[in-house]
Amino acid sequence: MILTLYSVAVGLGLMLAMLLALEFGRRIGVRDLARNVSRAGVGPAEGAIFGLMGLLLAFTFSGAASRFDTRRMQIIEESNAIHSAWLRLDVLPAEARPRLQASFRKYVDARVAAYHRIPSLDSMRVRLERAEKLEERIWDQALVACGNTPRAMFMILPAINEMFEIAAKRDAMPMFHPPFIVFVMLAVLALAGSLLAGYGMSSAEKRSWLHMLVFVGVLAFTIAIIVDMEFPRHGLIRLDGLRPDPHGATPQHGMTGELGILSTIPTHDLPTRAPPRSARPAPAPAAAVLELVEPGVDPALREQLRVGALLAQLAPCASPGCDRRRGWCSVGGR
Repeated sequence: MILTLYSVAVGLGLMLAMLLALEFGRRIGVRDLARNVSRAGVGPAEGAIFGLMGLLLAFTFSGAASRFDTRRMQIIEESNAIHSAWLRLDVLPAEARPRLQASFRKYVDARVAAYHRIPSLDSMRVRLERAEKLEERIWDQALVACGNTPRAMFMILPAINEMFEIAAKRDAMPMFHPPFIVFVMLAVLALAGSLLAGYGMSSAEKRSWLHMLVFVGVLAFTIAIIVDMEFPRHGLIRLDGLRPDPHGATPQHGMTGELGILSTIPTHDLPTRAPPRSARPAPAPAAAVLELVEPGVDPALREQLRVGALLAQLAPCASPGCDRRRGWCSVGGR
């Protein structure tokens, strides 16, 4: 709340400074008119200043919007990565899941709590360090749980590794901003443009408050939006806008948060325990897989899909009594 008020105060302060620059430029123009000072040749200089200001505004706005979208996509990517890793724990034996699932819940709680501590960087750093320690625990527990089972290692370890990589990217993203001098240059160009605009308005007998307020308001608002998008957890534009769908999700302790990690995942897709293997549908054989491919697909791609489906059928299965003669695993469903 304090940072939001600070952001509004900075925007209003910039607007007031631009109004003063407009008035100062107008008075200089009135004085030059009284002295019959020639204004020939000032047009190119004004055009260069306003052109540079417009160019810098365009580049900074585009960069801020791009980084803002990247941050939002990283939230969704981390949500999907945790969701995928959570569901893949289903391939582990029943006795090996509870400890790993408990560590997952603690990890998610630590990640959500860290981002809820913004702008307290020290408190956020403490919780991120706790999440890093939980990463080590999850990795060690996953190695022990997978044992010597290639299928479990192939499915679980890459998913957990991806979950950690996306978390590292999110933690590094707040450090990616334009140099501070760029924002200073934006403010200086806005003041210089206001000064020149006021100088040009001096030929009128009375002030046009409509033009002055619109000019100052639009420029100040645009710069404030750029700064808000660069720091989306500090101002009026917030990443907190990502919320669960009230019709598709209900809160579940430990696996959802107001913002950040699993806010986009319906909690009914996060089972507290895995369904029995007998309830899972067995995958279709290679012929059925190829029937799902559009007829117009490139023949080479169809051949790749066919070979991939056959390899999946011939993959080793640790389940006793597995019968591959029917084209798929009749025990594990894979």
